[in-house]
Amino acid sequence: MQTAGRIVAVLGLVGVVAAIAVWFFSHQWGLWIGLVDAVICAAGAVMVDFGRKQKRSS
Repeated sequence: MQTAGRIVAVLGLVGVVAAIAVWFFSHQWGLWIGLVDAVICAAGAVMVDFGRKQKRSS
């Protein structure tokens, strides 16, 4: 589960950087990509948090 958490964290960071880059070049598309990325990052954070909780209980 630890590696999955790391992968999600890296993907989240890459997504944020990509969203900022796209927003910088195209404000219209950047807004939508930023919203989608925010949802992905939130889901990733929940997954990582869930993994940590599972680790504590086991």
